Amino acid sequence: MLATFPYIVMFIGVLFAGWLSDKLVQQGINLTRVRKIIQSISFIGASIGLLLLCKETKSYYYPTFCFSIHYGAIAFSQVGYGINHLDLSPKYASILLGISNTAGTIPGVIAVTFAGFILDWSGGNWSLICLTSIFWYLFGLIIFLIFGSAEILIVD
Repeated sequence: MLATFPYIVMFIGVLFAGWLSDKLVQQGINLTRVRKIIQSISFIGASIGLLLLCKETKSYYYPTFCFSIHYGAIAFSQVGYGINHLDLSPKYASILLGISNTAGTIPGVIAVTFAGFILDWSGGNWSLICLTSIFWYLFGLIIFLIFGSAEILIVD
């Protein structure tokens, strides 16, 4: 039962992110700004969860707590980045999503091997894996904050 808790938090997180996004738009905040706010919550929150996970513990509850923070925060990404393809081009959103998912899969495949090398080199130190992930979360957030947009870019 304990292992399902992060996923329950993720489910609640994506619902809350959608509600929050709608409220911000209703208040007149520009859609691009809303997407960037929501994505910032996602990646910064996920980074905090991973940073807390760096602390060694013998408890089963503490890592579950950390992963719950991580999963709950990363759920916001569905309302930040995940929906952004529809903002950019409603007609071609599926093609854009396919391209970005393909591009995103490549680092995911490489990361498994990279993580293995880090764990072998460090004697099984998972903190280095978490810190590497945090770096990429924050790097990706900076790129999204600089270049991200919710304005329609591709029209017929």
